[in-house]
Amino acid sequence: MSSISLPAGFEWVQLNPDLEKVLHYLYNTKEHLNIIGPAGTGKSTILKMIASDTKHFGNTVVLASTGVSAVNISSEGIKGSTIHSFFKIPPYTIYSPNNCKTHDDLIPIIRSIDTILIDEISMVNASLFDFIIELLIKYNGTRKNIPRLILFGDILQLPPVINDNDKSIKEYFNTLYGNNIMYFNSRSFSDFHFKTVHLNTIYRQADTSFQNILNRIRLGTYTDTDLAIINSHVIPEIDFYSENEMFLYLCAYNKKVDEINAMELEINPNIQKDYVVNISGIVDSEILNNIPKLVSLKNGLQIMCLRNDNEKRYVNGTMGIVERMYDNYVEVRLPNNDIIEVVRYDWDIYNYTVEHNTTQNVNKVDTNSVSVIPSRVGVINQLAVKGAKAISIHKSQGKTIDTAYIDFGYKAFAPSMVYVGLSRLTSLDGLGLFRKIKKTDIMLNIESLKFLETI
Repeated sequence: MSSISLPAGFEWVQLNPDLEKVLHYLYNTKEHLNIIGPAGTGKSTILKMIASDTKHFGNTVVLASTGVSAVNISSEGIKGSTIHSFFKIPPYTIYSPNNCKTHDDLIPIIRSIDTILIDEISMVNASLFDFIIELLIKYNGTRKNIPRLILFGDILQLPPVINDNDKSIKEYFNTLYGNNIMYFNSRSFSDFHFKTVHLNTIYRQADTSFQNILNRIRLGTYTDTDLAIINSHVIPEIDFYSENEMFLYLCAYNKKVDEINAMELEINPNIQKDYVVNISGIVDSEILNNIPKLVSLKNGLQIMCLRNDNEKRYVNGTMGIVERMYDNYVEVRLPNNDIIEVVRYDWDIYNYTVEHNTTQNVNKVDTNSVSVIPSRVGVINQLAVKGAKAISIHKSQGKTIDTAYIDFGYKAFAPSMVYVGLSRLTSLDGLGLFRKIKKTDIMLNIESLKFLETI
């Protein structure tokens, strides 16, 4: 592989053989790529790098598979949209490639795009992925000229949500996809010869022992010793509360999340201040549903930051305690006792437009150059924190947490739920468990494991 120079601003990235392989395929080929790997392996860094390197990747569009993912990439300062908003399609489970509804205003945009990045691709089912490719083909008028697609995700995290109780949905995926649901089992994925690179080097957890345990749980190769180490962190709630001033309660069920957060607010004796969301322009409902419409705070209440700070004092997921409240910001005490200000932020909603670049040369005027520009069409303005003693395991995806108490309920009910919950933590030292994890809790995505065997 030839040597690759990292774009300006990314010289700090620690390269490893997997990242070097990714860079090789990114810069030395035009292949469609499927960049996968566990949490904390640098996928978001690569996505951000590509999005900023328009010199090499040309007109680039960033799409998020879910509202949670869209909020997360926005916290990284990346201008993007959700898949459904960009293509103007409803959030169905099943899409019919033979009945693509197209929009004339998207034709010049999509025909001008060079690269499309899709974040959290694991949440895209095979039907939606085929539909996306079919739309790109229709808008371009040919299979040969569709934009380069670069996918990012961990295929062993929580899978797409499919209603298994709906017989018609089950029959659909059984007939078209051999009872598979993941995007990599779509017809388009094989037809367009996506090249998969699996990242393995983890940067989130410095403890290699914890890294190895997580990876074995992720792959289903864990040992009894691994479970014993994890289960040694079972501790009664009251004891964990007394030992940790700040921690996040990760719950399997939204009902318990709401109960815990409501109780924390109610028992706090201090004066309450409410921050109401401000909405202007056209907003993406998927993003709006993941930004609190009302933030109710009191001094002494535990909060979670919802954005990355430009000065890197906190990130999306940082915990703190409210010290003082003002109209447009709050002072928050971090676990290291630093006091920071967290302000109201704008979550900008973008649509993409085409801009013609007319340049005057000595001999001619070049009118062929076009740019695809993310244009702000709406704004969701809200304080970038929320009262958060608890969040759901599902909504914890993409967050990095130092201390957490995890309750998987009576039984973990989704593949990879145990892995997702545990892998949010930076260290085993910050783990508390409501109960022991049983082998029956560690459900695996067999479809994804079979795919990994093929790469």
